[in-house]
Amino acid sequence: FWLKFLDSMDHVATAIEGVSRPAALWLAETSGVGVNACHVLVWVFALFVLFTLLQAFPGVGLIGSSVHRKGQQVLILGQCGSGKTTLLHLLAGSGPVQTVSSLKPNLSTWNVPTAGSPKAVEAVDFPGHSRLRMLAHSRLALARCVVYMLDSQDRAGLKEAAEHMYELFTHKDVVRRRISILIVCNKADAPMAKAPRDVAAFLEREIERMRKSRGAVLAGQDEAASYLGIEGQPFKLEHAPCSVTVVPASLTNNQTGEIVKFLSSEFVS
Repeated sequence: FWLKFLDSMDHVATAIEGVSRPAALWLAETSGVGVNACHVLVWVFALFVLFTLLQAFPGVGLIGSSVHRKGQQVLILGQCGSGKTTLLHLLAGSGPVQTVSSLKPNLSTWNVPTAGSPKAVEAVDFPGHSRLRMLAHSRLALARCVVYMLDSQDRAGLKEAAEHMYELFTHKDVVRRRISILIVCNKADAPMAKAPRDVAAFLEREIERMRKSRGAVLAGQDEAASYLGIEGQPFKLEHAPCSVTVVPASLTNNQTGEIVKFLSSEFVS
């Protein structure tokens, strides 16, 4: 990052210097002020214009072609039966509902608590079918964060969840925008439920296995390939290109406190 930043600033300085010297000479001749003083005035004016343009067009940055900003939606992902649609309705204030598997996204509005007044946020619940993942991934550019639902009792489903996590961690929008991911271990109060720390450990082992087998190279990027994790170290969730948090929940008992806390921190500004 810093190498790109310094290189960009060097190009900016070179461009300004290219026009500042003749402009300073012209100003000195017409005003009678010393050349050095005019040179300083031209630089101050050029920097003021640059700052004004950056304020007026925030999408334009000095590093790369654009500033990669997070979106404003909450993307709810996970497997079928993990509680995605139940969460959608609970946080919308409609209470528990009978849900069935769907082949299209469900939308709702959540009022997320913030330091001031609650903030209205659009939440999108995507179907859990694996063949629809690409459709869900196409919405990552609009996401502020991802809430990934897991069934803590479904041990077989954790392997598929790990594969999906690998896809998310290597997706260009997650990498560029640092989209935070909350992994929710639903049904945490069930007798056979895995604890969040055990879920995290399992996901780390599976992602490490995939990282080795796939070469850990981010394919399909339009910039230099990046390495997932830290070379020479087993993969940990803290090595992901974004913030990853694992929390327990029980939607049947309306235990959503950790989810709401996460959302409040994401939409604080």
